This record gives sequence, structure tokens and C-alpha cells, in this order.
Amino acid sequence: MGFVISVPIEDLTHIPPEYFNDLPYGVIQLKGEGTVIGYNQTEASLSKLDPARVVGKNFFRDIAPCTAVKEFAGELAKMRAFGANGRSELRFLFKFRHGAVLVHVVMIYEAASDTAVLLVKPLAQESDVPS
Repeated sequence: MGFVISVPIEDLTHIPPEYFNDLPYGVIQLKGEGTVIGYNQTEASLSKLDPARVVGKNFFRDIAPCTAVKEFAGELAKMRAFGANGRSELRFLFKFRHGAVLVHVVMIYEAASDTAVLLVKPLAQESDVPS
């Protein structure tokens, strides 16, 4: 659905966060059960959150509690429980303080490092989403 990744999953999860800053979509790197280890500038612009305030916090509890649902956090939990590399795609309505944004998310998980990369592409603002 518009994302083209041409590196193996293992390589993508080990790229330093600053290399993602010029991409036209958000990138969130998570360790373990959701500790943010990387948050690119595009995601910071989308969420209106400073990466320095986000890194080190739990994404599902402290940053985006709207994602602590089966359809989002549950996907990562399933990949972690399976114990193998995985990839999942979903559409999700992020509920920010400044409004909701419908996004397409590609979630990539690498089991050996227990690291996930979330690629986030905005699809529409809340006002554009049909009821």
C-alpha cells in the first residue's frame, strides 16, 4: 500500500533513528514491550511531540495510549509471542490532542533483537474520514 522497503527486516530494525528523519512518513522504533528508541521528524510533526520527550517512554502507555488495543499493540504482542520475524499492516485512527488522523501502519518485528519498526503514513485528517 505505498510502502517499499528494500532491505531485510533485520537491517531495518538496526538503522539508527537519525537516518529516518528525511523520510516522508513517520518511523517509530520500539524495543521489547514498547519502549521508544527512535522517533523520526516526520512522526514528530504528525504527532506534535518532541522526539526528546518520547524516547525512553513506553509508546503504548505513555505516548499513544489509543494504540493499547488488540488491533494495534496486540499485533506486536502476537509477533513477540511467536518469537520470529514478522510484518503486519493495519489502518488505524490515531487520536492526538490536536485531532484524529487516519494512518496506514506497517509494523515490522525482528525477534533476535526484540525490536519493532512502525512505518506510519497519514491517510486523512478526522474531518476527511467518513462517519
